[in-house]
Amino acid sequence: MHAAGRLDAFQMHEPFAKLSRAIWFPRKGGQNLIRHMSSLLVEILGQPGSNDDSVAALWGFWLIRIRLDPEVSGVGIDPLAVSLASALRALPRASAARLISIYKTVVEITIGGAMNQSVHDLAIARVAECVASLAVTNAEAAEDLRSKIATALVPGTTDGDLFATNYFEHQRSAAAESAKA
Repeated sequence: MHAAGRLDAFQMHEPFAKLSRAIWFPRKGGQNLIRHMSSLLVEILGQPGSNDDSVAALWGFWLIRIRLDPEVSGVGIDPLAVSLASALRALPRASAARLISIYKTVVEITIGGAMNQSVHDLAIARVAECVASLAVTNAEAAEDLRSKIATALVPGTTDGDLFATNYFEHQRSAAAESAKA
């Protein structure tokens, strides 16, 4: 069963519904919900035999639900990109390619039939923007995260070059804004 099918099955499964309420409870606040999802991703990916499509289905279900939270949708953050970045910071470098592949699957299953190259590119650009934003407050952590991502989105490839271009562009913009303040 592929990720979209697992998402449909999970939505009908009562134990999963209970878990989803635990990781998506509006009164927890958007940042806490993102941290919880990131922790869950780290935990699941650390388990031998965890299934990527199941992880994508869980993450996709969470994303669909969290987008309904006004705190998240109203501040212009991308909870999927932020949860990816947060989880990658806690995971070993060797897990980066796997999690980024799952991230791409989540983008695809939550977009559905509207998935195309521009949506894919925007998803990569949002990760780059997220990591570049971190550079303003913690340059060392951002560089470590950027280099982890570069192991999965390899420079010289379409996705790798797209990530790098957007990362450095956003980093320059953020630094210029910071200097003005």
